[in-house]
Amino acid sequence: MPTVKPAPRSMTVGELRELLDGQDDEALVVFTSDYGDHCHTRQVHLLDGVLDETLVEKGAYSDSGWIVASDEDDEPSGTKVAVLVLS
Repeated sequence: MPTVKPAPRSMTVGELRELLDGQDDEALVVFTSDYGDHCHTRQVHLLDGVLDETLVEKGAYSDSGWIVASDEDDEPSGTKVAVLVLS
């Protein structure tokens, strides 16, 4: 899968495997993000086990600075990065 730098801060599949190595196979996994309130409440994102390859690109209205690229975007922005998205 080709990538374009700069990429969003994340981890590789290998790093994720290493992180999970030795964990209980029955342990639940969740992903969280900052809700954006003044207490910085952590919200949990539910996972349904769907894995897709897609493009992300820089986005001004995202706390991370990255958004899922629009299929309607005909203009190459030069900031698109191929990623695996687990939802």
